Amino acid sequence: MRHDSGIACPNRSPCSDICPTPRRLASISRRRRAFCARRPRQDCGWFGGAVASKNIRMAGCRRIPRRFKKWRGGFMAGKWRYGLLALAVLWLAANWVETGRIEADLEARARGALDAVKIAGVTPRVAGRDISLKGEIASDEARAAALAGVAAVTGVRKTEDALARKAPAPEPPAPPAPALADQVKTGEGGKTGEGGKSGQADKSGEVAPVASPYLFRAESSGGKLTLSGFYPDADSHARIKAAASAGRELVDRTQAGSGAPRDFVEAALAGLDQLARLREGALHLRGRTARLSGEAASAELADDIRAKFIGALPDGFAARSQLTGPAHESAPAKEKAAGAPSVEKLAAARGPEKPAETPAEKPRGDAAACQARMAALVKEHPIVFRVGSARLAPESAATLDAVAAEAKLCPGVAFEVAGHTDDIGYVSENRELSRRRAESVLVYLVAAGVAPRRLTAVGYGERRPLVANDSDDNRAKNRRIEFNLK
Repeated sequence: MRHDSGIACPNRSPCSDICPTPRRLASISRRRRAFCARRPRQDCGWFGGAVASKNIRMAGCRRIPRRFKKWRGGFMAGKWRYGLLALAVLWLAANWVETGRIEADLEARARGALDAVKIAGVTPRVAGRDISLKGEIASDEARAAALAGVAAVTGVRKTEDALARKAPAPEPPAPPAPALADQVKTGEGGKTGEGGKSGQADKSGEVAPVASPYLFRAESSGGKLTLSGFYPDADSHARIKAAASAGRELVDRTQAGSGAPRDFVEAALAGLDQLARLREGALHLRGRTARLSGEAASAELADDIRAKFIGALPDGFAARSQLTGPAHESAPAKEKAAGAPSVEKLAAARGPEKPAETPAEKPRGDAAACQARMAALVKEHPIVFRVGSARLAPESAATLDAVAAEAKLCPGVAFEVAGHTDDIGYVSENRELSRRRAESVLVYLVAAGVAPRRLTAVGYGERRPLVANDSDDNRAKNRRIEFNLK
């Protein structure tokens, strides 16, 4: 085959070659022209020069392709094989990294959802887009809230319940009269709690249980002084007994308990010193609040006892007193919180007190009247607590003192201390808060001298509203303590 210029083509092949132009042949070395002639391309494809071998392309041979039945191996085949392998590795790595990132994001958002519904002790386990909740839960309501909160997280496909029911936690230690603790009944919560052996420190070296609230009570009557509540250590116990036993018969029902406020023993000793000057009375310490009540030989002596009691208390303690002279006239309680109703004013609302009757003599009609008077007291001066807590506000002390005095006039009547809340928050948490608030009131009344067997604390939460929970004022009305006949 010849070119138009008459130059013979050196690279004939079955591919029906066309020789390069003379200019192209002149630029190809003799060695490459010879190589092109010796290596005819047998596997020319329909895409021509694109599949020609590297050496033939370098030699400058250009071919007219012809169709072929099968392409075997070659330079491009090897490159594609490695490229596909590398692409597969990259895809697997990216999938693994992205899956881990998605699972971490879902777990973080699930934990946030649990925190939002105030559920503790629950751990989310993520597998792909499925979440399994593991841990211990306090109630069925909390379980439902946890599952609903996690299921609402965007991206979660399935939520699995692997939660276990938590065993009931031990209740706080006993109220101020440990000897009577077994008689205190509570609804939906069991006993308020029991302590160790009365009047004995823990000699085994074990840490005393935490007492909350930290209580101490000394009651003087008929030449006998009865101690109940808690002391922080053996030395403090010895100091309290030494101060209390001077010239009086001592009945010690105290027990060891940790968690005493700072200067708690000094406050107890200051109160015992002034209690000894009363004909009869009681000293009650609850946390950092000290209350002294009783009868003095004269109104002037009552004023002096009050002043020295307030002055002797350590810094940080709130003083309250209810002292009377021989005519049972209450001395002014100057240390009461501003705006707090006095017991005298509250008692005036219910009229003159009647002598106490025995349970057998107490008719049912008087029980209803007693309950009505207690309801009127708490309606006029509601019992209030710290926000979101079961701690009584200081201004509620006078109201509770009046309620306790009214309850003592009905010795044969048993009452249910009912706690209620508004509809803000979760149902289970509201019911628990109302129960703890009712128990706080029960403990206060027992400390004030009401027999514990007559009282039961029940928490109803938001189930029994007085009015619709559609405004702040109505919600405030629904947050209340009631005294119901049993």
